[in-house]
Amino acid sequence: MAQNTSGRRSAVPDEIAQSEGYAVSQQKRKLIEQGFGWAKTVGRIRQVMVRGLERWTKCLC
Repeated sequence: MAQNTSGRRSAVPDEIAQSEGYAVSQQKRKLIEQGFGWAKTVGRIRQVMVRGLERWTKCLC
C-alpha cells in the first residue's frame, strides 16, 4: 500500500513510510506492477487465468 501524501489521511503511518524496508517494498512493487501492465497491454492477458481458491488447489495437485 502506498502512502497518501496529498493532504488526506494515509493508511500508512509516517514511522513505517520512512523506514528503509518500506522504500524497498515500494521499489519491488513497482517492478511487479510493470510486469502486469505489460501483460495487459502488450501481452493481451486481461486477467489471471486461475482465480479463486477452489481452482488454485486443483492446479497444485
